[in-house]
Amino acid sequence: MPMDLDSQAAQAAAMPDGDPGPEPPTAQPAPASTSGHAASTAPPPLTYTTHFSKPAPTGTGKNRRDPFIILLIAFMLLMSVQNLHFSAFWKMISVWLFAHTAQHGVYTVLSRFGFSTSYTSVLKFMHALSKSAQSKLRDIARLQLGQRDTIHNRTAVTFVELEDCDPKKAFDPEPLWRVHQEKRRAQLTCKTLHHRIDHAKLNSWLALHCLLFLTTLAAHCMQHGHKTQFHPMASSNFNERNTAENAKVLHDLIIMQLGLPEEEVAQVLTIVAGDQSTIEKLCTLKKFLASCPHGYSNYGWVLPLIQLWHMGWSDLERIINMHWGSEVNDVSSFCSTNVIMGRNVKNIKRPDYYPAQHLVFDTLKVEILDCWRKLFREKDLDQYFTSNPMAIEDLLKHAQTLLERYCSTAAYTQALYPDQSLGEFFGAGKPWTQHDGGKQSVVEGDQYAVADGDIGRAMNVMAVWVFTFAGSG
Repeated sequence: MPMDLDSQAAQAAAMPDGDPGPEPPTAQPAPASTSGHAASTAPPPLTYTTHFSKPAPTGTGKNRRDPFIILLIAFMLLMSVQNLHFSAFWKMISVWLFAHTAQHGVYTVLSRFGFSTSYTSVLKFMHALSKSAQSKLRDIARLQLGQRDTIHNRTAVTFVELEDCDPKKAFDPEPLWRVHQEKRRAQLTCKTLHHRIDHAKLNSWLALHCLLFLTTLAAHCMQHGHKTQFHPMASSNFNERNTAENAKVLHDLIIMQLGLPEEEVAQVLTIVAGDQSTIEKLCTLKKFLASCPHGYSNYGWVLPLIQLWHMGWSDLERIINMHWGSEVNDVSSFCSTNVIMGRNVKNIKRPDYYPAQHLVFDTLKVEILDCWRKLFREKDLDQYFTSNPMAIEDLLKHAQTLLERYCSTAAYTQALYPDQSLGEFFGAGKPWTQHDGGKQSVVEGDQYAVADGDIGRAMNVMAVWVFTFAGSG
């Protein structure tokens, strides 16, 4: 009897992979019929090897699914029953459900039937896939960079060109060295510092600031078409907070990057600006190496100066710290103003620069407007100036009156001690005049001076800062 198809399939399945097995017996020709017709030949046998060697069926309709895929799924299901660690099929179905945002109940039902994992398990699996992808990307980055992508120290420097000056005279270090040898600093007194303040010009500037509520636009005072030339340099991995490494920072920038010889550098004064901490480290470096006989190595060619931006930041910290107050109910304090205006400024060391600046400037403008209302005894300033237009000369006179009445030290003292005369309060001695009495705040002076390019006004504000910083702790 010829072997049927089921017997052939069972025999083929029992054989190992790659072994086609014994050739099935061929069908014997049937005996001739009595009618004399020729006997028909039987069809060739069908095996799994023959089936899988054929191309997959295409098209639509009643075409069969690939039996290999069906057997593979059945195999994975049976393996997951025998071994719980064999969860490839569960994870595959779970990821597919997650990608299609299936509901939580679908995971519950299919996990009970053994078709997928639970929702919690698929989340853990997705997190594991994410960490694996991150790890692979991190390994690729390490291979490309050859080091960890972490910057422990960095010093960024920008060189700025000074214009409108004679470089030979402006950068001549001899006058500075001569003053150091004469020890002129020991002769510096409080009276000398006080005389450096031009009170007449300072009062006129502050009076002009009292008129800023009238307009927010003004003619630009800087040169037309003028643009400061600056050159950003490559960052170095030296720590500027360390005194010894400041020398390495300067050597890297001037000798290595600019390519200047040490002999030439020692003959030119170099202004190095930064924050207070950096300037302190540079001054300490110069003090330690002042006895070095070599011109470059004693760093006498370095002139450390604190940048105006860092000075303004320190001034903001001083103003907020001194006038913050302790209670929110105190409407004269920044603590109350911060809440009323809905700001998020904190009374800490080095507060965020621009939020603190906006709080101080907005508070100053509101108080100046209130002073103008009291000066003219009007509630609506817009209506008042509409019906009473004034020339700029008259406005400046009123601004000077407002400054002396509400913004001077004498007015501040008289408001606190109305029953005592100024002479009794300050005791015997030379009475303070309007020009001698310092103002309560020059908060906007440095901002507008720098924006207008008026270095003279900025230097006058810095002369006032000598006393405000010293008295603020």
